[in-house]
Amino acid sequence: MLQEIKEYRQELMGLATLMIYLGHTVFYGPEYVNYGFMNDFITLGYAGVDIFLFLSGFGLFFSISKNSRSLFYNHRLHRLLPSIVGIWVLFVVVNIDCFSFGTLIYPARMMINGGYWYIGFIVIAYLCYPYLYSFSKDKNGWLLLLGFILFSFVLLTPFLYQGTAVSSNAKVCIVTRIPIFVMGMLYAMGKMDILNNVFF
Repeated sequence: MLQEIKEYRQELMGLATLMIYLGHTVFYGPEYVNYGFMNDFITLGYAGVDIFLFLSGFGLFFSISKNSRSLFYNHRLHRLLPSIVGIWVLFVVVNIDCFSFGTLIYPARMMINGGYWYIGFIVIAYLCYPYLYSFSKDKNGWLLLLGFILFSFVLLTPFLYQGTAVSSNAKVCIVTRIPIFVMGMLYAMGKMDILNNVFF
């Protein structure tokens, strides 16, 4: 199974992306897009986020295990920067008629308290990953548990001070997705049994 996931990871990520896209089309209710009897099924597309994060944790293991930390960060920067800049430019262009300083910083705020929470999450996750990977080498799992707690705290900190209803949704998304991201890494390492040492 591990080899098959590794071989078809890009295809699985493509499927997860399609699921997320379709899920978001019904996010605001049937008055926006109505698939009729398929609405409930398409809403399950949010599971695509879980698949994507599992595969991210999975794939990052292979990157960090064969590259230096600086090269790992260099690869992540080249992967993330075009998307972040693209979103920023598109947002500013769409809102050019009411352009202000608020318009310029709005995407950054949304990465913390709203609809772009995933980008903020993945940037912080990428920054922390090499350190979490170091913790995961502990055979007993207790160091990994400590690393997981620290990793979770660092990931959640930017999102905790927000008080809006949207940010509450982002907090739920993040809290429930952190373990999935970590399990992707453990599965790639063949260390899923390490959870038994810690929790059972």
